[in-house]
Amino acid sequence: MVTAFALRSAHVGLWDVLHSCVREGASDANICSSDLIPNDFGEFFQHHRKVNRVFFNGSKAESLYRRHVIQHLAIDFVQYQRLPSTSPAHASLPYERKLEDWRAIATSDPALPRALRDKAAPRL
Repeated sequence: MVTAFALRSAHVGLWDVLHSCVREGASDANICSSDLIPNDFGEFFQHHRKVNRVFFNGSKAESLYRRHVIQHLAIDFVQYQRLPSTSPAHASLPYERKLEDWRAIATSDPALPRALRDKAAPRL
C-alpha cells in the first residue's frame, strides 16, 4: 500500500479542491454550490513553487477547480490532467484501466523513485 510517507518522499501531494461544502449524503453530485468554499490554491502555489502538475480525482474535482479556482490564479506554468475517479460509485471503468491511468502521476516524472513508479497501486 502506498502510504502518506511514500507519497511525501516522492514529492506527491494530495489536497481537496474544496475546503468545505454542504452536501446531502456522500455523493459529490449533491454538493450545494452556494455553500462551497474552495481551498486557497493561490497561496498554495506561492508556497510550493515547484508544483507544475495537478491531477484531478475525477471530473467533479476538475469542474469545481475550473469553476471556482482557476480564474483567481495568476499562473501559467501548471499542467492539468483529469484521472478517473477512485470512488466506488464510479465503477464503469475496470480497476486495471484506472490503475493504468493513475500511473501517469509516477511514470511521467522520471525523478520519482523507480520503486514508486513500478509499485502496484492500492485498490481504487
